[in-house]
Amino acid sequence: MDSATVAVQVMITVIPIVGILMGGAVIILFLILNHKQKMAMIRHNYGSKQPIDIVWISLFAGLLLTFIGFVMSLFFIIKEGVEYSLLSGIVPLAAGMGLMIFFTIARKSGQIDKSSERKE
Repeated sequence: MDSATVAVQVMITVIPIVGILMGGAVIILFLILNHKQKMAMIRHNYGSKQPIDIVWISLFAGLLLTFIGFVMSLFFIIKEGVEYSLLSGIVPLAAGMGLMIFFTIARKSGQIDKSSERKE
């Protein structure tokens, strides 16, 4: 009976270690193959890198975070009232509102017209 308990404890200890090592190996293999693919694309002059349009990404992320934060805040207010768990909804709500304010400021300063132009 004791040997089975020891075997179970060893398995419980070894499985996460092996999982972490295998996950690390998969990540390293992905990074190496992705690098080789990018180098081959550069070598053959295939494809061009598109610029990231940070202004529109901030609008999308801001809307997403605002709605998620609003729903989470509403849920925690209904479930527990005003407690510390309400911060789980207020934090994404504030982050989303901040990103939408950034979008508004960028739009008023004319940054949208400049970032929307793509080099061809």
